[in-house]
Amino acid sequence: MAKPWDPILIAGGGVAGGTKGVAQPQTDFIHNSARPLNGKVHASGVADGNIVLMTEEDFTEPCDQGGRIVAADITDSLGGESTVNSTPANPYRLTPLSAFHPTRVPATAAPITSCSAHYFEVSGSTLAAGWYGQGLRLIDASDARDLRQVGYYYVTGTDPATNPSSLSWDTAWHGDLIYLFDMSRGIEILRLAGGPAAAASLPTVQDPPAQSDPLAARPVAGALFCPEFVAPR
Repeated sequence: MAKPWDPILIAGGGVAGGTKGVAQPQTDFIHNSARPLNGKVHASGVADGNIVLMTEEDFTEPCDQGGRIVAADITDSLGGESTVNSTPANPYRLTPLSAFHPTRVPATAAPITSCSAHYFEVSGSTLAAGWYGQGLRLIDASDARDLRQVGYYYVTGTDPATNPSSLSWDTAWHGDLIYLFDMSRGIEILRLAGGPAAAASLPTVQDPPAQSDPLAARPVAGALFCPEFVAPR
């Protein structure tokens, strides 16, 4: 039985390089992943729950050789034996389904030479992905064999102090709003062009339900606060 202090590997593995342009042969590492269980991410011939979405952290130049969003099939890794028995001489690799990089849509690619995918959040089957200098990319993963861009946002700055270029890190959905966390620009709140009507045109974009957390921190009467902050009234 799996325990928090003694987890059990049930599936997973590395990603093959080169196949379908999915991963570069010298990928730095898989940085972020999700296994959608909402029944809205599909791939022909693959059970819905066996599809994993992940990002490569890879700053290989030029930009089109950098990190990607990758979809893979974990079916033949179930049980964990394939990964446990993987060796440098005989490596096990997951079955790639498809991948996306902003340079696949040249008209929307930022004019930079170094870029990589980073954190993302899935709403329905639509990913909002932070892509460092390539900004925000909205990816439709409803067909995991054909990841496709359905929206984007980035800034080519005019002044590093007042209007820096995008260096996007993370994202969060809230209805038709997207919170974009950028290391150079701070927090930007974006609305899909067309507002709710645009969100409705992507029927799998939903506001992820808020979860109550019984372990969340709560204010305690008489607690000490840092002097840099004003104590709550």
